[in-house]
Parts: sequence; C-alpha cells; structure tokens
Amino acid sequence: MIMNDSNFDALLTMALREPDAAGWQARTARLVARLTRTEFVRPPEPAAAPSAQPRPISLRTTIAAAACLLTGAGVVAALSWPRGGFALESSHAVANAPSPQDTPKPLPDPAPPTTITDQDVPRRDFKVAGMPADAAALHVAKATGLSVVSAPLRYELEQDLLQSTGYEALTRIAQLSDAHLEQYGRIVVLVPGRRQDMVVLGRPTPRESIDFDRPRRPVREQLAVLTLLANASIAVADELRAEVAVKVADCPWRDLLDLLAKATGAEVIGCGEVIALYPARPAARVKHTLELDASPAAGALAFYQKLTDDQLDRASAMPGDIALRIVDQPATDAWAAIAAATGHAVERGPEHWRWRRADRSLAMHGAGGTVAQPAAGLLTNTAMVAGAARPVGQARSVVVSESTVSTDVWVDTKLVPAEHTLHAIAAAAGGRLIAPDESTWRLVPR
Repeated sequence: MIMNDSNFDALLTMALREPDAAGWQARTARLVARLTRTEFVRPPEPAAAPSAQPRPISLRTTIAAAACLLTGAGVVAALSWPRGGFALESSHAVANAPSPQDTPKPLPDPAPPTTITDQDVPRRDFKVAGMPADAAALHVAKATGLSVVSAPLRYELEQDLLQSTGYEALTRIAQLSDAHLEQYGRIVVLVPGRRQDMVVLGRPTPRESIDFDRPRRPVREQLAVLTLLANASIAVADELRAEVAVKVADCPWRDLLDLLAKATGAEVIGCGEVIALYPARPAARVKHTLELDASPAAGALAFYQKLTDDQLDRASAMPGDIALRIVDQPATDAWAAIAAATGHAVERGPEHWRWRRADRSLAMHGAGGTVAQPAAGLLTNTAMVAGAARPVGQARSVVVSESTVSTDVWVDTKLVPAEHTLHAIAAAAGGRLIAPDESTWRLVPR
C-alpha cells in the first residue's frame, strides 16, 4: 500500500478517537503493521510498579511511526513504550525484497559543469624587495616552476609582490623595468625596451587582471570575451569544443588562459606576443633544468645544442648576456626564448636552424568574432599583410599543402609582429613553419 495524505489523516483520526493511551498505542501499532505489511507482535508485559501510569506517546515516537509508514514495506521497525508497548517485526522483508535482476540500475549522474573560480588561481607572496628585476624574475620562476628568460634588467624593486600569481608578478616586474612579456613554447621572456614603443605606436597592451563572470559556454566563446577584456592576442584550433563556466575576480588574464586550457584539455603554446591553443598531444620534452644568472647567451645555446640532434647555425649571432631558468622544455623553444631576449630570432631552415635579427614589422590582424577560418587562408592573408610592412624584395609568401593541414583556426590578434601571428596560426593548426629560403615559409606537421 502506498502511504499518502489520506491514509495518514485516517491514522491520526482513528488514534485520536481512542479514549485511553494503551488502546491508542494498540490501534496505532495495528494500523502501522497493516499499512507496511508487517506482522503485529505483542511483547511480554514488562514488570512495572503498581502506581505506574501509562503515559501518552511522545512526539518523537509519532514521527518515527510516520517515517516507518513513508518508507514502505521491507522495513524492520520497533516501537516500544514503558508500558503496554508493541513491536513491529518484518514478516516478509526478505520475501518482498526485489531481486537484483528486477532492481533498475540508477542513472549515472550528469557530469558537473566545469567551473573556474577564484580558488583555482594560485597566489602567493614573493619577497623580491631590493632585488634587480632580472634576479626577481628568476626568484619568481623558482617559486612557481615557470621557465623564464630575461635580458639584463637592472631596475631594483622597492617592495615585495604580495598575493600575486607567477604571471602577475612577472608582468609587474616587466612594467617596472620598462620591458614587456613574450612567450615561446612554455617559456616566458622579458624583452627590454619595447613597452615604450608600444605606447608610442598606440598598441594596446594586455591588462594585468580582469573580472570574468560567465555561465557555462563553449570555450571559444569564453576566449573571445577574454581577448576583448584583456587586450590579448590568441589563435585557437576549431577542434576545441568543450564547455566551461568561469567566475573569477581580479584574475591575471594569462593565468585564466591556462585554467581554461586545463579545464578543456588544451595545450598552450607561446609564439611571441600571440598565444596558440590546440588539443593537447603527447610531446617529447627535454628533461633538464638550466639556470644562468647574467651569463653569455652563447653558453646557453651551446648547452641546448648538446641536447638535440638539430643543428643551430650561430655564425651570424650577436648574443648578449641573459639570466634564465628553463625547466623541462624543448631545446628549440629555449633557442627561440634566448634569441628573443637578445633581440634575435631563430628559424628552421632546410638543414639547420638559423639565427638572425628579429623582424619587428607590425601587422594589424583580426578574424572578427568567433568565426573559425581555414588555416591555409589565414596564413596566406597574414603573410601578405606582413610582406606589405617589409622593404621591397624582402616579402615572404607561405606555401601550404592541403594534405598537410585541414584545420580551421579562430584568430584574434591586436597590433603584433606579423611573424608571431603566422607561427601561432601554424601551431593552432597542428603544424609549424619552416623557412626553406629567404622568401618562403612552408607549413609542415609538428
């Protein structure tokens, strides 16, 4: 029998009509037994003093009886009072128990939506007061596990950086020392003497921190809002379709980008001033840590030269001194980071990597909204814009084979070096650019 409001009201009505407590208990117990399909058993009369008077049933016992009714058959219950009590024992609890075959399997709970909150943002205090900026950058790298390369920055910090993330602390150090951040692979580079140029040219600088509160939406939509709020430049593979909710306040945009990538299974790769996101894939890493404090860059290049079969032509290199701490990163990313810190760039030639002066020609590039476009077309268009900014005869074209890449990429970049945009599009498409000659880029699989 299903217990409902009418049954329960009938129980209370009949019980209230009973003139004495003992009869009230008996009628209640019998009705409970009938409704729950249990057997009514009267226990032996307990010994009691002659003066003992039956007392009314307590509210707690009434609630227990109601709970017993509502739980249905198969429940073993015991109701006892000081005198004239009764017990309910299940007479067919096992017989009425459903068999494992008849028991429906519970539906799996839906996966909870991934939500990024302030609790996910790692903050700490960095005791860097009195340190030169480059030494402070290495201190932050040691404390957070980040890989950092810095040109000599002799600005001395006047106070500690409290309750900051690693990226937030590095951004602050760069601002104080008139430098700015770039990223190559997973290596953060402090490039000097560029922040003032960005202001003079009217280039939007990325904001330190943002407030971000949006419900569960596809990650590409969240990234579109992030680039708008943070003045960031990114390229995103169209394959990233996971959804995530975000609710953070005063969060460094670069940390939020890493949290979004982690929540959606994406890899984050820096290509200078542009960040590329694509589905994470296993990649070989150089398992070695190198730390240098104001040492010639040539020594770091020679160290990484020994860790890889790739050859780096340093005949025309003009490296300076650098400070760095690189942890478990590919040698080619280390080369690119060291080159950037000294005002150079490395590119993959037909037989070896070449070292050359960095091309800082600028190009305004933006795909508009969250519309993904074929990577081949984006590379071709960006190369045309880059070529227009270079001297006559020095423009480069991009050669893309349709069999090499068929991925769509969404790009939103600000006024950044065109080569950075090219490399980010290639990375988001699952490839990389090589330079077989002085006039051509070629997209090859990563």
